[in-house]
Amino acid sequence: MTSSRKVGRLEKTSLLKELSDRLQKMERAAEVDRTVLNTLDKLIDACYSTESFWRDNKKESVQSSFMLYHASRNARIILQRMKQRFIEAEEKHQNPLVIEESIAIIPPLSELCVTISSLVKQTLTKDLVNMVSEKVQYLREVAFANSLLPTPEEEMQELDEKRLKKRFGEFADTLQAMFV
Repeated sequence: MTSSRKVGRLEKTSLLKELSDRLQKMERAAEVDRTVLNTLDKLIDACYSTESFWRDNKKESVQSSFMLYHASRNARIILQRMKQRFIEAEEKHQNPLVIEESIAIIPPLSELCVTISSLVKQTLTKDLVNMVSEKVQYLREVAFANSLLPTPEEEMQELDEKRLKKRFGEFADTLQAMFV
């Protein structure tokens, strides 16, 4: 994480629009513009901030907080994968492909991020948590189809198991069991 600054909902929405606009511009030019990396870094920071909020949230049930932490984390790791793909695009000759695949992920990514941000000041119901879960699943499916989903090993390597277990207990064990 490059910054611990809290990013507001409107700023995150603005960054998602900026990312979408940059991708559309690259698609028209059929060429990667590495200035997109700065926008991706800001979005990744915003996701880190949201992850921390939900990880440390004591007002909601552990189950609800965990689902929103998980949703924020999925958005972040997909953005990190996108960033890595842009960094490697030229050397791997994936110039137009990475642009097309990144554009495909923007609608479900934006929808999930806006949803997560809108829930910060709401009481979470089972229906809201289930809706977030469905959006995460759809995002992961689209990311997988577009080579933007990290491998299970990549997903697990950065987890701070002690911190997760402290806050989420059995959910961390379940998460780890899913990827082993």
